[in-house]
Amino acid sequence: MRKSISYGGAEMGQRSPRVQADKNPFHGSTGGSMAVGGLLQMATDPNHWQPGYGISGQDVSAWQTNTNWQAQWNMGSRFAYVKASEGDYYTSPTFWQQIQGSQSVGMVRGAYHFAIPNWSAADEQARYFVANGGNWTADGKTLPPVLDIEYNPYQGQVINGWNAGNVCYSMNAAQLSAWIHLFGDTVHSLTGRYPVIYSTTDWWKGCTLNDASFSDYPLWIAAYPTNPSTSPGELPASWGQFSFWQYSSTGPFDGDSNIWNGTGAQLSMMVNAWDRPGIAMPAGATPVTGRWWGDGKAYGGWFSGGQWCLQRPTNGPYCFWYGIGTDKPVVGDWNGDGIDTPGIVRNGQWQLTNSITALTVDRVVNYGAATDTPIAGDWDGTGVTTIGVVRNGMWYLTNSLSTYPGVAYAFPYGNPGDTPITGNWAGGRSWGIGVVRNGWFYLSNNGQGVDNYFPFGVGTDTPVTGDWDGVGGATVGIVRNGTWQLTNNNNTRQVNIVFN
Repeated sequence: MRKSISYGGAEMGQRSPRVQADKNPFHGSTGGSMAVGGLLQMATDPNHWQPGYGISGQDVSAWQTNTNWQAQWNMGSRFAYVKASEGDYYTSPTFWQQIQGSQSVGMVRGAYHFAIPNWSAADEQARYFVANGGNWTADGKTLPPVLDIEYNPYQGQVINGWNAGNVCYSMNAAQLSAWIHLFGDTVHSLTGRYPVIYSTTDWWKGCTLNDASFSDYPLWIAAYPTNPSTSPGELPASWGQFSFWQYSSTGPFDGDSNIWNGTGAQLSMMVNAWDRPGIAMPAGATPVTGRWWGDGKAYGGWFSGGQWCLQRPTNGPYCFWYGIGTDKPVVGDWNGDGIDTPGIVRNGQWQLTNSITALTVDRVVNYGAATDTPIAGDWDGTGVTTIGVVRNGMWYLTNSLSTYPGVAYAFPYGNPGDTPITGNWAGGRSWGIGVVRNGWFYLSNNGQGVDNYFPFGVGTDTPVTGDWDGVGGATVGIVRNGTWQLTNNNNTRQVNIVFN
């Protein structure tokens, strides 16, 4: 197969103006497969319109052999995606040169794989990609890997006896969706990142029947408005927003021109952070966290109107109903089995369940008043979560889950307007408390004084806590407009995990 295709292989953006021109036999093709054209391309228009927001960047492949990276930087490009592989038969001969060239001028850069799903299995192509440039490390300069899944570049051809198939690779929607999921899961298992999915709305709707099960994956949408625009138009059903937009194939930058749909700081988080599946938290929902799955790690979730949706290690959230809209959610390991489960507090009555599948009310505890803020923690280090309330800066904790427990500890900590939090800051079973005030966290290991304080986020953020990496100590995070930003270290406070 490799000997039968051109030097650059399949081009990203098969329906883009540039690629369509490259396929035109009267455009000055210098040879190579008619499916991908030759290596003489349309001239780049440095004055092409730009969307006017976000962070500018570009993607290149072996079709762009002489990019002047300093000139691209001077024009405003700040990131580059480079073709690494195609199928399991092609690696780009210019990949490392382009990766190093873009990095040398200060760009963050990453790799993409052009999928040929009817050529070989998804996990085989994923391993091939990761082994040939598609790996990801938290080095501050590597963008997450990309799966380019789009129009069949070899549509209608028979190459060395292999029938390339139709525009959808002669695969049905269920087969394509399963292939994409397996590719993504394999890349995630190898790198810790789910790949960005590059596609077009037209292809996605036609070939996957607008599959809505890929919200875990960032979207790189390709759409080329003829006139200046700030929107790529309709998005595929899996996504309510896009991360990258390939808006032009003819300029202003070499290759294809793109924007990152966010700020420079958010792009840095995309580069540095380990990601997790999204949970699509609606506006007004209450964030919840817990060790839902028995692997020792805390995951996110939300409660709204009696519905709970809990983040899973892979795939979309696990959702169920427990409680009613006016209830306050709580989470804890109520039976000491190492797995956290939900509870609700309604007018001072706590209704706790030990199973997210059975959802039976296993304990009813009466503690506190309707206006108190409920909290939970393993105050005595026995491995079983018990409860407490915060009232006007006073904390009232109990070590019992009996029907009418008594107060075991009462003490002041923080101010009435603070947001109370809990966590085992020191690791092990030593459970502590804390408050958040105007973006500052004030943590105490025993409620007797402030042991650590630091800023993380801003005053309008919602604080969350949990053992995100499963090493045995709680760290902090914030939720801002549905996006979670979590750190694995309360001292360095680098954002390690981002999802929405």
